[in-house]
Amino acid sequence: MNQNYKEFLASYTKSDLTEIRQYWNFSGISHLNKAELVDVLEQKIKENLRQWLGYQSSKEIDFLKKKSALKKENLKKILKNLQKRMLPLI
Repeated sequence: MNQNYKEFLASYTKSDLTEIRQYWNFSGISHLNKAELVDVLEQKIKENLRQWLGYQSSKEIDFLKKKSALKKENLKKILKNLQKRMLPLI
């Protein structure tokens, strides 16, 4: 199934979207209905994704190194593939 990011967000419940909003620490949008929330989250996440990835990548690598048996090369491949998939969404 080829699904864009907006469709992906729309597949969640309003409660799930609220959790996503809270995770990203987006304020001032709690009053929106589900469709409006999907639109705003799509835009705000795209605007903040590069910064978030830059911040999370090293933290995620450290976590994966400690908690998994994956080799460093495999982690780099996973992150590179993730970035390739996420960058078109930006």
